[in-house]
Amino acid sequence: MGVIRRGYGLATVAALAVGGAVVGTSPRPAEAASLTWTLSGFTFDDGTTATGRFNYNADTNRFNRIQITVANPDSASAAFPTYPFPRAYRNSDVLLGDPTQLILAEASAPFRLTPGGSFFQLFFEGSLTNAGGTRSTFALYGVALEPTFADVIPTFGRITSTSRSVPAPPSVVGLLLSGAWAIWRRWHFAQT
Repeated sequence: MGVIRRGYGLATVAALAVGGAVVGTSPRPAEAASLTWTLSGFTFDDGTTATGRFNYNADTNRFNRIQITVANPDSASAAFPTYPFPRAYRNSDVLLGDPTQLILAEASAPFRLTPGGSFFQLFFEGSLTNAGGTRSTFALYGVALEPTFADVIPTFGRITSTSRSVPAPPSVVGLLLSGAWAIWRRWHFAQT
């Protein structure tokens, strides 16, 4: 690394330092994070309930951390006595997920239900976004009769999430210019 002499290049180093401070501290849009959506009010006519939560990132159209349970305290009186109560759905149960719906099921192949297998489906009011909020949601639970048809019971509930964002990391240029400023300050004070 070359030596910076007094009076020569000092203005350049100062300009780089100021530029680094401006670029490194200028506001930048935050990067969106997955939001946690919580289910509430999902009670079917036969007493079955659906509770839990899932994460969704609208930027990547990805569902994860799915923890939804469909349960009935009196499974003998449920509309589907063969439904495996309580049924806990996780990430591996996603049959289809997009901003307007989430289908969780036992699948024999992509987009094909396992005959006799359980499933749970959510239809969101409007598309899910990273803005959060509350969405009225139509839900179905049931048992597949064949790969593309199932016997179901519907209900309405809602999902709720609060928007949050993760601050964006400083820009590379800002970091480099901040480093140049620190080097110059060390050199400058060593000379005085």
